Amino acid sequence: MTETLIVLPIFLLFTSGLAQMGINAMAGLLTTVGTFEAGRTLAVWGPEIGNARVNGVSRADVSERARLAVALVVAPVATTTLSQINKCSTSPTLDKLLKGMVASGVLSTPNAGGRVSIWSFSEAFGKESFATRAPAKLKSAYCSVEIDNSVFANIPTTGTKGANFTVKVKYNHQAVFPMVSQIFSNSGISRSYVMRSHIPPNDCLPESPNFFNLGNCN
Repeated sequence: MTETLIVLPIFLLFTSGLAQMGINAMAGLLTTVGTFEAGRTLAVWGPEIGNARVNGVSRADVSERARLAVALVVAPVATTTLSQINKCSTSPTLDKLLKGMVASGVLSTPNAGGRVSIWSFSEAFGKESFATRAPAKLKSAYCSVEIDNSVFANIPTTGTKGANFTVKVKYNHQAVFPMVSQIFSNSGISRSYVMRSHIPPNDCLPESPNFFNLGNCN
């Protein structure tokens, strides 16, 4: 009994630590993939800023799309604790995604739920199926993602050429496994990716007689 009392806490500490390290490594990989997806989103939608072709796209709209692109990728490793889920308010675009989950029968209400605290391995991984946990994880990931909006300065919205830009993303990953959450604490995972933007759209609509006069619709 004495030997067990000495060894068991150390064994559980190492086991929890290895599990948390694995999740942290996965979070780093997913943040890298999410940054690439954010770059793709900015490359397509960035040149549309200020053009009235798609209901007047703004920087805020494009930044929101990029943030959601990252959140959808890192959602599997996001925590479902209430403190993280309620860290920020939802956006109209995120609300549409959550309502879509409601329509598909994944979630009974559009408000993502969560746990107050994590007490066991099964709670750390999530007791429910991923489909059931997905809305809470998505909102938690959304609240944990930051996009550096200085990227817009390098995305051309006029002219006939695209340009290279660097997208910078930070994902604030929260450690939740019992015994080691205080050791690992929360870690900010930052990634950057260089991508080339699309050619800015032609101001002329296809039916305009000056459609092929790039940038000149007079």
